[in-house]
Amino acid sequence: VVVAANFTRFTNYVVMAETGITESAAVTLYLLYLWALLRVMEKPAWMSAGAVAALFILMVHLHERYIVLAVAGLFAALVIHRRNRPVSLFLATTSLVTAAFNILIKKLVLQTPFLRETTTQAIDLSIRPKVIFFLDACLNMLGINRGASDLSLYDYLESPAWLRVISVISAILALMLFVAVVLGSGNRRPPADRWRIPGSGWDRSLVLLGVLLVILLVSASITFRQEYRWLFPGYLTFLLLLAGGARQLAEPGGARYPYWLLSGFLLCGIPREITIRMHRQNFFEYSACETANLLYEAVTRSPELMKARLITIGGDEVPEADWVFLEGKFSSYYGLPPLRFRGGETTPGTLASPTMLRYDGPG
Repeated sequence: VVVAANFTRFTNYVVMAETGITESAAVTLYLLYLWALLRVMEKPAWMSAGAVAALFILMVHLHERYIVLAVAGLFAALVIHRRNRPVSLFLATTSLVTAAFNILIKKLVLQTPFLRETTTQAIDLSIRPKVIFFLDACLNMLGINRGASDLSLYDYLESPAWLRVISVISAILALMLFVAVVLGSGNRRPPADRWRIPGSGWDRSLVLLGVLLVILLVSASITFRQEYRWLFPGYLTFLLLLAGGARQLAEPGGARYPYWLLSGFLLCGIPREITIRMHRQNFFEYSACETANLLYEAVTRSPELMKARLITIGGDEVPEADWVFLEGKFSSYYGLPPLRFRGGETTPGTLASPTMLRYDGPG
């Protein structure tokens, strides 16, 4: 499972500069959050609950997409309510307060948009495209690489025949194991185990992983263009769900076929993931991040520019300037003077102005 998690195509977004650091840190915090959440469900204690609260605060601060995990905190609080009501109340309160605090800070203090895409485009709530994105996300979990190739590296419909065959086999194996876990867990006799939900054979850890998987896939689908970095934590959760389910079904006296299904799914995934990743090895360009960083450094290192009422940027036209500079909000967000873009050639006399910068495009 660890090998599959590292080979997966979803990690392509991790190679980006600033975005990669943010995504990697957020995913790491998510796995620690998941571990702490399982600990508090096993044994409701203040230390574990405090770890859950702290990790949730850090995750939401790094990436607002993880704000949906407040639902997981509420689910865990509900599960442990009968065993430790104070810890349950603390868990539910911190989950809700953290989510609300993040929204209020962004709206009232930072005055930055909430629920906006990478292009600062507002997220609409139309149903049909969200359903399509969700179904594509489910297929991606099973191993069928669905999505626009400019965002998914290599769409299933455009891939060679052998890759499509492997993808279908992988999906069949994963689906068989998933169904076996759902049916096998639900039909078990409820044992005297603190990990089981009272009155059923359901394992709390598997139910939690299932809740997290649905939450993450739904949140990744409320968008206008689904990207792999939003599916990565969901895929890790799906791998853990399959592995945990196979272990439960293969408990002493149980069947061994779940391990065969899991092994087949993972082995089919290795050549698929490697091929998809190699299809576009240089898929991501750093020009956007570099352009923004260079501008920020040039302005902050110049006292004259920092004191200017307006900074004019001439020279070549900056590609996707609205996106790179947050549709005019770049200056206010980073504490810089207002920017004005003026394409075309600039004369030496104009460039001599202390409030003028020149952008030279690549090549």
